[in-house]
Amino acid sequence: MKKGNGENMKKKAVTKVIRVKRPVSRLSITVRSSPKTTYDKDFYKWSLEQSMILKKGEYSKLDIDNLREEIEALGRSEKRALESFLKILLLHLLKCKYQPEYKTPSWDNSIKIQRYNITKSLEDNPSLRPLVNELIKRAYYSARLEASNETSLNEKIFPVNCPWTLEECMAGESTSGGRRKVRAPKRKSSRK
Repeated sequence: MKKGNGENMKKKAVTKVIRVKRPVSRLSITVRSSPKTTYDKDFYKWSLEQSMILKKGEYSKLDIDNLREEIEALGRSEKRALESFLKILLLHLLKCKYQPEYKTPSWDNSIKIQRYNITKSLEDNPSLRPLVNELIKRAYYSARLEASNETSLNEKIFPVNCPWTLEECMAGESTSGGRRKVRAPKRKSSRK
């Protein structure tokens, strides 16, 4: 509660009436907004406060609406991360398959890293496993576009649908193919 002029004054919700003109009638919407909270002003401080309230077991003091929103956002971010790992893996698998002559150790390393990230993500979030096929479809769409861009090959060269299952993507040596010879860059002479 805030004090004003020596009296206790309660914070009041602000009510706004918005009128939207429509061809036939008017539509009134009442929007209730509460005063700015710590959540709105300083997220880090808010998260520490919420953690302390949980530790103390003072559940009635929790900012339930914002906590719910943040927890849902955490779940979405785990799902997006898995999709991103899949996209990078699929991109490099496509590049290895369609341009094996340009394959470099960095492609192999990227594939290994993404396989590790996917494995770890699914171990930490087993409830994402039923979503993997859908995530592969979505990840493949953008991986295909990026592969076309990075290889300068026509997008139509790549299959419209992902040619690999999760198991095939995660198999150890599905990246076999040619290797170009990579030469060390020439060093400039230090002599003048």
